[in-house]
Amino acid sequence: MSEHFSTPAEGFPPHAVAIVGMSGRFPDAPDLGQFWANIRDGVESLRTWSDEEMAASGMPEALRRNPNFVPKGTVLDDADMFDADFFQMSPGEAKIMDPQQRLFLECAWEAMEDAGYAPGRIEVPVGLYAGVSMNSYLLAHVLANRALAESAGGYQLMLGNDKDFLCTRVSYKLDLKGPSVTVQTACSTSLVAVEMACRALARGECDVAMAGGASLNFPQRGGYLYQEGMIFSPDGHCRPFDAAAKGTRAGAGIGLVVLRRLSDALRDGDTIHAMIRGAAVNNDGGAKAGYTAPSIDGQSEAIVMAQTLAGVDPRSIGYMEAHGTGTPLGDPIEIAALTRAFRDRTQDTGFCRLGALKANIGHLDAAAGVAGLIKSVLCLKNAWYPPLVNFREPNPQLSLEASPFAASAEGGHWVATEGPRRAAVSSFGIGGTNAHLILEEAPARMNLPAPTGPQTLVLSARSEAALAAAAGNLAAALERPDAPALADAAHTLLTGRTPFRHRRFVVAGDATEAAEGLRRAVRGSAHDGGARRVAFMFSGQGSQHPGMGRGLYEAEPAYRAAFDTCAEILSAPLGLDLRDAVLRDGTAPLSETWLTQPALFATEYALSRMWAERGIRPAAMIGHSLGEYVAAHLAGVMSIEDALALVALRGRLMQDMAPGSMAAVPLPASQLHRRLGGRAEIAAENAPDLSVISGETAVIAELIAEFEAEGIAARRLHTSHAFHSRMMEPALERMAEAVADIPLDEPAIPYVSNVTGTWITPQEATSPDYYARHLRRAVRFGPGVQLLGEDPGLFLLEVGPGTVLSSLAQVALPASRGRIASSLAHPNEGRADTTAMLEASGRIWAAGVPLTRTGLADPSQRSPRRVSLPTYPFERQRHWVDPAEQPAASSDDLPGNGFVTGQTGAPFLSAPTWMTAPADGTDAEISGRWLVLADTPEVAGEFGRSLKEAGAEEIVPVLPASVPRAGAPALARPGHVEDLKAALAGGKDPVAGIVMGWGLEPGFVDGRGCFDTLVALGHLAQTEPLAAPVRVLCLTFGACSVLGEPVRNPDMALPLGPLLALSSEEPRLLFRLVDLSAEDMQAGPQALAGIARHEARSRDKELLCARRHGRRFHRRYDPVPAPETGGTPLKENGVCLITGGLGGLGLSIARALAEAGPARLVLTGRRALPEREGWENAIASGHPQANAMTALREIEKLGAEVMIATCDVAVEADMQALAGRIRARWGRLDGLIHAAGLAGSGALTVRQTREEINATLSAKVEGTRTLGRVFGGDSLDFVVLMSSINSIISRPGAVDYAAANAFMDAWAESDECPAAWPSVRVMNWEAWAEVGMAARRQKDRPDPGLTPIDRDVATRLLLDLAGGTVPRVIITPYDLSAAAAWRRRAGVALGVDPRQRTEDAALPLEAEDSDLVKRDRFASDAEVTVARIWADLLQVPLEGPEDDFFELGGHSLMATRLLAQLEAATSVRLMLRDVFEARTIGNLAALVEGAVAAEPVSGQTGEEIEEFVL
Repeated sequence: MSEHFSTPAEGFPPHAVAIVGMSGRFPDAPDLGQFWANIRDGVESLRTWSDEEMAASGMPEALRRNPNFVPKGTVLDDADMFDADFFQMSPGEAKIMDPQQRLFLECAWEAMEDAGYAPGRIEVPVGLYAGVSMNSYLLAHVLANRALAESAGGYQLMLGNDKDFLCTRVSYKLDLKGPSVTVQTACSTSLVAVEMACRALARGECDVAMAGGASLNFPQRGGYLYQEGMIFSPDGHCRPFDAAAKGTRAGAGIGLVVLRRLSDALRDGDTIHAMIRGAAVNNDGGAKAGYTAPSIDGQSEAIVMAQTLAGVDPRSIGYMEAHGTGTPLGDPIEIAALTRAFRDRTQDTGFCRLGALKANIGHLDAAAGVAGLIKSVLCLKNAWYPPLVNFREPNPQLSLEASPFAASAEGGHWVATEGPRRAAVSSFGIGGTNAHLILEEAPARMNLPAPTGPQTLVLSARSEAALAAAAGNLAAALERPDAPALADAAHTLLTGRTPFRHRRFVVAGDATEAAEGLRRAVRGSAHDGGARRVAFMFSGQGSQHPGMGRGLYEAEPAYRAAFDTCAEILSAPLGLDLRDAVLRDGTAPLSETWLTQPALFATEYALSRMWAERGIRPAAMIGHSLGEYVAAHLAGVMSIEDALALVALRGRLMQDMAPGSMAAVPLPASQLHRRLGGRAEIAAENAPDLSVISGETAVIAELIAEFEAEGIAARRLHTSHAFHSRMMEPALERMAEAVADIPLDEPAIPYVSNVTGTWITPQEATSPDYYARHLRRAVRFGPGVQLLGEDPGLFLLEVGPGTVLSSLAQVALPASRGRIASSLAHPNEGRADTTAMLEASGRIWAAGVPLTRTGLADPSQRSPRRVSLPTYPFERQRHWVDPAEQPAASSDDLPGNGFVTGQTGAPFLSAPTWMTAPADGTDAEISGRWLVLADTPEVAGEFGRSLKEAGAEEIVPVLPASVPRAGAPALARPGHVEDLKAALAGGKDPVAGIVMGWGLEPGFVDGRGCFDTLVALGHLAQTEPLAAPVRVLCLTFGACSVLGEPVRNPDMALPLGPLLALSSEEPRLLFRLVDLSAEDMQAGPQALAGIARHEARSRDKELLCARRHGRRFHRRYDPVPAPETGGTPLKENGVCLITGGLGGLGLSIARALAEAGPARLVLTGRRALPEREGWENAIASGHPQANAMTALREIEKLGAEVMIATCDVAVEADMQALAGRIRARWGRLDGLIHAAGLAGSGALTVRQTREEINATLSAKVEGTRTLGRVFGGDSLDFVVLMSSINSIISRPGAVDYAAANAFMDAWAESDECPAAWPSVRVMNWEAWAEVGMAARRQKDRPDPGLTPIDRDVATRLLLDLAGGTVPRVIITPYDLSAAAAWRRRAGVALGVDPRQRTEDAALPLEAEDSDLVKRDRFASDAEVTVARIWADLLQVPLEGPEDDFFELGGHSLMATRLLAQLEAATSVRLMLRDVFEARTIGNLAALVEGAVAAEPVSGQTGEEIEEFVL
């Protein structure tokens, strides 16, 4: 018998919540079944550690010898195990992730499945509220292994270990779209999370909610030091409410509950474990002994509030799961608070049984509340009072005998006397956050007969082993006495489980049969890809038999209704009741065509309606002769009435034709045509080697004899007529006339024509002549089914009374047998129709077709229920970091990327300077093919000769396209990579070096053209062969101020952008920019060529050099003393223009100026604000600029006058108009802060568009120049140009932003900077916290290695520096000078990962096996080489050639490193696109072996490669 709820939600509070699912992992209890057994039996999970175990855990010997040391503890077994593959995590990612979060993720999946809901398939929003304890694994294991921690990087460590990501990771992995909130209230965390989830459900924020917590401490096998007055027990035992209670111990565990509104759970047939009637949370406040002390007042108020919300009398609460720490202070306070709360409404004593889970498993901290909740639910479900472990004698301070409470070390039955059983749960956090819940047992269910008859049970898993385990677990569950009804189990398996690749099904009539089938060793099927669609195949004459479909008519209402419809419509045309003829009367002439065809149509139509009721609707169709009429009706070509009328007429007409015969011949139609010689005709092409012939009976007999004489097994068919032959021609005109009399519409569902063997056209489907030809012509079923088979996404389902068409389809499509099935069995098989249909359902599902129902219809109309079944059998493996002993760190060993954050929180201040470069070795070899870009033929010739003298074998000179020339040098337009490719097209050797000398001579190529050309070199590197590493020498003139001279050409600073960005993005290119002096330029082409040769041969690794007076200089960064603080550069009532002033950063600066004194502020922005009178409503309604309007009000409240201007700083007309407004209102401008700018897209250089680059450059380049032109005549007290660290440090994805800021840095030192501005300050900022472009990018793509500069600190510094004397200051949260020195030793530019340099990238093919790569798993040396490079980058063990780079955790930036190492190892040049298209080791190795050159990266789309994270 199965049960159903007898009552809706009346009598319960409107906010009542049902607990519909639970999951947990606790000490000595890997599942909740064992957890309850331990609670019921009073098991204390406490272990004593040997000295060896403690030493292995890293406990110091001196601590172990301390007499107060307690060598005991409670552990969670297999805490180091995790199914990383299931959650699509690499082993490296799993290894560094907090085990609390890993196990919580598994338990979250189990909880959803226990509730009968499939993660990833829930259409309603699902909320998640949970928390975890402090992450000791990160401290004790990961960070203790310094090499691994540095290899992982701060970003990955943050994502895997910060509490913030607990819930959002689960929401991401399980595709939950409701609120996802990490809760942290210390010990009460998880019960507070449950209360928050209940409130979210009541408010409608989600329709399903999960809540819980996790707590694990590492090392687990370590013991602890007992200290008098602390919460831990002196002997490891926790004795709540006992006279000997002296403390608790740390426990371990994870628990989650799944919640729904009670009304929803009752309506939807969920399993309800218990109900939450009321929940309350509060805080003690300050009226208590101390911050960590408990409070009677706070606890009792929370308890009373929960009881009030629950609407229950305390006297009705029979069990109290207490916080129960067993401490001398905590227990008396808790009992006093409980007693006070209960005494408000009852004076009875001893009616409420006390429990405390901490006595069993210790204190679970963040998971304690949910663990107590789960325990209480199990007590309610089992109607059992569990024993209170370690209870011997009540603590006399509690006065239990005079309280409502009783405690006992003995368990016992919980007998309900008056009303339902109720329990309460308390959880109190250090710091005073208290939570209390009132539970009630699930509502009574009324007994309803469970559905009988066979069911299809479907199972799936990510692997065959997991599938076998799932089948075994389900078999065991179905054999238990409390097993759910088989129909409910089938429903839950279908709708409450996520379908995976490996699948199997079992059709069974009862639990015993199901268990036997599940234990039977069978190989399941595998389905890859998304949901498969279905093609219906409707059979034709010859498949009919008496009683066809009878079982479905009796069992399936949808089938019955459809068949009845046909029978009623056909009663007049046929003169009989089709139900009698087909289903009841075995003597009806079902073999006669006039009855056969209508009977088949009705059967097939009824089957199609039954499948539709199960969610199966055709995406395509094919019919065999008569079957095409069913397809035409379902496609909407003709109505059911018209279709049946035509079929009845067709049957009569064909019946009236002269008799004839047909035969099946195992030959293709092409061979038969020659043999028949016009004596008979081909009536059907059923399969490649199977045809049907039709004609006069004597002729067919003669042909059969001929075939048999040749050994060809021709077989005469049991037909009375020669269908689809010339003998049908007398019926054609009458058939066409009948079709002409009915309306026909174009098909809405595609189906294959029997006449053509391909898709029917709208013209054919609506042509009366077509239906005449259809009756006469051969049935081209074979070509038609092969057409369907070409679509691998189609499942071919025979919809008819047998297996003829599915058999033919398997012959035609031998490789597709797994996606072919029949709805009913062959009549000789003896299988019931219902069983055959359910097996077809299973095959359909196993092949990837979604179903809505797998069982038979329930005659009682009882809705199926979601029931608790075994959850997914995770295949856990050890993912663990064993702490490694580390040598003392050298002061030279800077972590991560070499940036060390200041410990005091004060930013580092630096100023750029130039130092004479040490003598550089110039013995680097020059060889191979060099690309030389020069302004004139003369310079190009000198450069070429000089490089050849140094060893270059081929020079490819390229001149700007504007240069008139006659002769060999190629021309190229700046920034056009196709021109450079054309110039290189004639040679065979890869490019070994590049000299970029454009822009040295005035009038040829400007700074923007040089920028574009360097960007083009980045594109070129993706398509042209490179002899990596390729030295790229960029020569500029007048781009830097080295000895105090003005910058001659600030535009030539723009090339710094590509040099900085590509240094990180394209590790095969080694860049250096050398800025030449006027003396160098005046020396002539030959001297320039000598400089170029010297620099090309130099081993100098500096990115930026300068030559002045014949000497070489390097840029360095000197510390700058902190400025005097407290002042402001703006005079009293001074007028200051802040461009970008309506952004977060600009508003912060404006506020700082307003706070410093009376100020008049002009704030610009490109987006207009609403009119002032509408600000109130705009702010209240959440306007996108509500924050700006709020900030402006606050600034004005500080006394500042504010002018708001909507304009573009790069548009001179806008700025001129603004200048007029400022002068008209205030008569002058005193200061200018240029903070406007765009951060850029962050995309790789080769993916940025010219439009994106233009937009980023505009505000900094044109905007700065516009300000100089418009306000250059104003004598300003100060000017601040807000620049960025990006013009100094190499960061991928910043090509445009780095260039824009580099220009601004140079412009301030150029003659373009107005002389009327005596105090111009350039400030290169690292990211600010909370505001600004860098902060927005930090929010979108966090860099955990970077500590942003505090906003208040930054604005204070800005005002101080603006009034100071240092013209250019770099402000960073790390020591830039130390970082630069570290990078110089590594031989790379600031910001570049030294591991990506290609000099060290080569991996020899003959390398030995490693832990990650086993040579015998790969077929070729190329595969081994690729595998070893992958393993080095990904740090995962590789299985074989089919391993996928991106599935293992690779991304686009890593792919560039892969390519560099691959080229160094094999001398084969592949492109970024190759990695994304090839993906696997085998495919990439094939490209290496074939030395394939692929398409250029410029052809990639956003879908082809992923964006890397800055």
